[in-house]
Amino acid sequence: MAAGSGTRVLSIENVNDIVTHLDAVDTSTNHQSVDRLIYRFAVDEHDVVANHDVRLYSREAAVLADSPNPLMIDVQTDLQPFLEGSATTTVFTLHDRPTG
Repeated sequence: MAAGSGTRVLSIENVNDIVTHLDAVDTSTNHQSVDRLIYRFAVDEHDVVANHDVRLYSREAAVLADSPNPLMIDVQTDLQPFLEGSATTTVFTLHDRPTG
């Protein structure tokens, strides 16, 4: 995201997850800010799919919940309104030709 765009990014990346490398850009963690915060972890499940599994990322996100890092605390504060309340899910099935 471009600096000054008003979009804030929290990126949680497993260095052993091939998906985090698909853009072929190694984003620097040297200039962390509340607008661009990168958390990298290294868990190697020795399996391409397992290294990208949502449960793995969920466990790492839970670790961040207790982070004393002031930048992470600011991100959590700003995310709080989106983590409360209820939501509904609607599933649509699209076909490019009539079924049957």
